[in-house]
Amino acid sequence: MVSPALADAPGWVLYTHPDKLMSLRFPGKPKESEQERKVPRGTLRVKMATFSDGDRSFTSTVEVYPTGTKLKVTATYNGIFENLLTLLKAHVVSQKAITVDGFACRDVEIAGPSSPNKPLRGTGRMCASNDPVSTYLALAIQMDGKPDPDARKFLDSLHLGKQVETRP
Repeated sequence: MVSPALADAPGWVLYTHPDKLMSLRFPGKPKESEQERKVPRGTLRVKMATFSDGDRSFTSTVEVYPTGTKLKVTATYNGIFENLLTLLKAHVVSQKAITVDGFACRDVEIAGPSSPNKPLRGTGRMCASNDPVSTYLALAIQMDGKPDPDARKFLDSLHLGKQVETRP
């Protein structure tokens, strides 16, 4: 359940995945994008929402796999880590397993180079499900080397499955 303070926080915007698979609150209106790619069992559908504000960005990604695909949660997390870390040229600082709305998730802290004088810091939450077969990622990146005070608020607003928030 989202706390009333976050729900009413000025500027925070509720984003709900079109298929109601995930909801999050962003510190401003996110931009949405979609991608599809062929995989052995059919088409992988990817929906992203991103908000950027100066030296920080907030991103959510939902990947929905074709019917008949089964995920191995550990292998899925490792794949997400590898892709994310390679893309950002970052490394894992810490990670821990958690449960969000009954879904197996992992919280992760990452660090890497942003510019010569300012390291990248990231806080993320990754989840996986076999009903529907999908992965979820929420990531807050700060490009000035300091922790983002809104990162935890962003991640804690994540809801999945039957707990997804929708607009009234």
